[in-house]
Amino acid sequence: MRPVNRQEIARQRRRQSIEATLEIEVERETLLRERFSDLIGDADAWKVDAEVLPGIPADEVALLDRMLLVESEPDEDAKERYEEDIRELREDIEECERRQRALRRFSHALGE
Repeated sequence: MRPVNRQEIARQRRRQSIEATLEIEVERETLLRERFSDLIGDADAWKVDAEVLPGIPADEVALLDRMLLVESEPDEDAKERYEEDIRELREDIEECERRQRALRRFSHALGE
């Protein structure tokens, strides 16, 4: 049996592990950013509606409202919940970015 380079085998396994974890973090960030975008859309839909609906004829606005497409301003509690959720998601995204940087550095330090 030829000699085994245990150091190289261990490094290769570590690289594989780190790369798999990095891939998960990249996917996680994508999902977090989608949730963040959806949340902003939900939180601010009423602002967009308030801006654009005055330019649409009243009968059409009424039709859109009956279709449940017109968003009204949420109450203060709802606004606070939205802002808290937005803050938490932003923190989660930033943490995910930090993890990815650390994982990339670790992978780089392990060599190719």
